[in-house]
Amino acid sequence: MDGGFLPMADAAIPIGTHAFNYGTGCLEGIRGYWDDDREEIYLVKIREHFRRLMASARALRITLPMDLDGLCQTAIELIRRNEYREDVYVRAIAYKASTAMRITLNELDDAFCCFPAPLGASPPRTQELAVRLVPLTRTTNDAVQRRPKATGSLLDIAAAVAEAEDARCDEVLFLGDDGYVFEGSVANVFLIQTTSGPTRLVTPDLSHGVFPGITRQAILELAPAMGLRVAERRLAPAELFAADELFFCATTLEVAAVTRVDDHRIGNGSAGEVTRAIRKRYLKAVHNKDKAFRHWLSPVFWAG
Repeated sequence: MDGGFLPMADAAIPIGTHAFNYGTGCLEGIRGYWDDDREEIYLVKIREHFRRLMASARALRITLPMDLDGLCQTAIELIRRNEYREDVYVRAIAYKASTAMRITLNELDDAFCCFPAPLGASPPRTQELAVRLVPLTRTTNDAVQRRPKATGSLLDIAAAVAEAEDARCDEVLFLGDDGYVFEGSVANVFLIQTTSGPTRLVTPDLSHGVFPGITRQAILELAPAMGLRVAERRLAPAELFAADELFFCATTLEVAAVTRVDDHRIGNGSAGEVTRAIRKRYLKAVHNKDKAFRHWLSPVFWAG
């Protein structure tokens, strides 16, 4: 933070900070997996995450203090200094740091911070999700496709998740303004068809503003290696209810089965065989147990 490393307790911003008041910041979350055998932490697709942060920062007219290599090395050095020997999560934020009380992106100071958090060996919140369908009106498709991963854009999503939780659901699945399936709060969705022909994955295509998730791309790379066909296209809500399996994927969720949508049970109401296989292969890859996907990983303690 502010060009140097400091204890978490000393990392503070003024309450008048522009990003705190107006949401003028963007963020990325990067996951690292501890390998006990090699005594190493592997960060997953770190360069892809920081490239996306750089694109988000440009959209918000934020100048970052370092290039792509510098951002990656900062995250790696943070983990080294904390001497973690467990799974970790790294949060990077670029933001407007001035205390000016006006709504603009111009003539404001820019800042960058990055901090890690240990995840331990604890399992994710759940590997079987009940989700609620929620209509979400977005701006024009072109604008959405170029949208930064901005802190301020998460407010409507947080409200929708809170309402879903009130209805005893774990997550939301948004419908775009065209009525087709869009995405989860922080996740992309995949449908699995197993009963009519070869097993096939279907996920909403990016042409209508679906967020280009990095874990989504990982699944698109993983599926062919498992002999699975993939189609990227519009997905109607009715197709969800007829699906054999559904799953969400994201940095935090990894691969998590969706077993209920509103009042409709998906498949037999538990994580399906294909979803479990994809999750197993994904976790194998991110723990450096799959040579085919070793290029996803950046080691921390043996890095350059």
